Amino acid sequence: HIYNIIFGLFLFGLSFSIFAAVVWPSIALVVNEKYVGFALSLTTSMQNLSMSLFPLIVAFIYSKYNRYDYVLSFFTLLSIIAILLSIS
Repeated sequence: HIYNIIFGLFLFGLSFSIFAAVVWPSIALVVNEKYVGFALSLTTSMQNLSMSLFPLIVAFIYSKYNRYDYVLSFFTLLSIIAILLSIS
């Protein structure tokens, strides 16, 4: 059981590293050169906001239901939304 958790965390870390390696350089390619600094700062602000809010949301979900199944469902929903946004 512990190996499933470790494997999941490993995949999460790997996917986050790949995401960061692809998204951050892409900002400079997509945004007008005049606004690259603003775009990078906005992206950093959004990332920091999500890193501060999502632990609170996860804690709320877990404290309300006392089960990690709902927390995993929340992360699955976020993943589905991200995939749909990246396709469109």
